[in-house]
Formats: sequence, structure tokens, C-alpha cells
Amino acid sequence: MLKVIFYLKYTKVGKNGESPIFARISYKNKTISMSTRKFISKERWIFTGNLRNVLKLEKEKVIKMPRIFFF
Repeated sequence: MLKVIFYLKYTKVGKNGESPIFARISYKNKTISMSTRKFISKERWIFTGNLRNVLKLEKEKVIKMPRIFFF
């Protein structure tokens, strides 16, 4: 059975207060840990339920601009 667990490394907090997200992948009796190369603040990590719930902040919402054709 394949199992993936995401976790934060609180010991490697960056200058902006964000921690790196790591993944632990288990299959049968073998386990590997690897970095996702993504960062998140501890408060947001907790608010999203350890990435189980989607959270988009206002500044992250993308608004599509309508295409205007000039003839």
C-alpha cells in the first residue's frame, strides 16, 4: 500500500517565517523522505488542516481578463 504524508520541518524556518514542506512516501517496508521545494507559514499550515483543506487568499485568486479583439 502506498502512503504519502506531508509534514513541515519547523527547525528550518526561513527569514520570512515560512517552513519547508516535506513528504514521506512509504511503500511496503520502504520509506523515503523528500522535499517538495515549497514553503508555507505555520499558521496557514494549521488553518488548512495540514493541507487537507483548500485555502486561497484574496491575493492568490486569479481573475481571467476577457480577450478583446481589435479589428
